[in-house]
Amino acid sequence: YTDSNGREMLKRVLNQQPTYKAHMEEPIAGNYYPVTTRIMMRDDKTHFSILTDRSQGGTSLRDGEMEIMLHRRMLYDDAFGVGEALNEQAFGRGLVARGTHYLTGGPASSQAADRQLVQERVLAAWTFLTPTTLSLSDWQAAHRMEFSGLKTALPDSVQILTLEPWKGTSFLLRLEHILEKDDDKDAAQPVVVNLQEIFQPFTVRWVRETTLGANQWLEDVSRLVWKKEDNQVDNHQTVSKSPLQDLPVVSLTPMAIKTFIIEVSVQV
Repeated sequence: YTDSNGREMLKRVLNQQPTYKAHMEEPIAGNYYPVTTRIMMRDDKTHFSILTDRSQGGTSLRDGEMEIMLHRRMLYDDAFGVGEALNEQAFGRGLVARGTHYLTGGPASSQAADRQLVQERVLAAWTFLTPTTLSLSDWQAAHRMEFSGLKTALPDSVQILTLEPWKGTSFLLRLEHILEKDDDKDAAQPVVVNLQEIFQPFTVRWVRETTLGANQWLEDVSRLVWKKEDNQVDNHQTVSKSPLQDLPVVSLTPMAIKTFIIEVSVQV
């Protein structure tokens, strides 16, 4: 299994593709897949994962084995049309690939810990330092040393993906459920969040859901309905309507991302 851009895990089968018959002229390269944050193998009882702090290539060419391409470097042309060796250098030496890998394992039915580790380690908050002539006590007296924008902690399976100014006193807000339904039977459940109860600096007056890209109100969406070759209309998922709400209670299912415009009043 490899992750799809850091989100759901996709099953990979050696020398096979899910939507077409594969002809593997390159049996090694043809079985490599992008690994944004995680590559995993599992059986009925156990799973084993490697978490990466940057995008790399990964595969499993033999049962029970995984390999990750940390860096590509060749001293000769591979005859695929480039006409030069893939030999990137800096200061006369080959480029050095650096990074960190985290190895995890456990029951196949409980993978939520991998998601949490990615959030804490791979997507950790940055720390910035700056020189100062003030002593620690003077700095503490002149500055606020601690701040939280949340009244209460969000559920472990939910994160704020986006919170940015929009128009006037409104904000763009995205919430994400980071778990898949098969990650953990107990933790990977729908979660309800009341937006009026989580933010500290302001009070949410109303909330309205938009499309993922925030370019259209969700209730105004009209999806294309595709026809099959036999001219039978394929079943399609209807979009739930989300009009203006006075009580902004949001429900998130596993792997869901929802986007909202929220109108707020700032607490002075």
